[in-house]
Amino acid sequence: MDYTNEILERLQKGEAIEDIAAKLTENLNSANEQYKAAKAKAEAEAAAKAKQDDLFAQKTAAVETILFALADLLAVYEVDDELVETVEKTNPEEIVKVIDESLPFLTKYIELNQELEALKDKSQKVDGVSLKAAVRAADPIEDFLNQMVR
Repeated sequence: MDYTNEILERLQKGEAIEDIAAKLTENLNSANEQYKAAKAKAEAEAAAKAKQDDLFAQKTAAVETILFALADLLAVYEVDDELVETVEKTNPEEIVKVIDESLPFLTKYIELNQELEALKDKSQKVDGVSLKAAVRAADPIEDFLNQMVR
């Protein structure tokens, strides 16, 4: 890249050489910083991808071990050979993908269940009434019947 003509034109327009040099230096430094940032981002993304790939390979190996053990167990129990073959032919990568997709939902379900149990325990401790009795007492149909019919 030859900037001679551009610099010459700027000098002919009356711009000082120091101002041109300062602007070029500023542009060079800015470009260098952008390059370094882009390079660092690409390296970080590559490292994250490599880590994900390694983790996926570890998960796949673990599932594959489980499938082989299950096939051996089924064979020892003299289960139908077709079922054993099906287990042996199962793609561990597909199972890992299903687990990875399902695990966040399962985790949320477990957390919700724990919170419900905590509320249940708290409810039982507060008034000494069982949860079922509290639900029966708050039954809107029973309330209606008691007020309007009975």
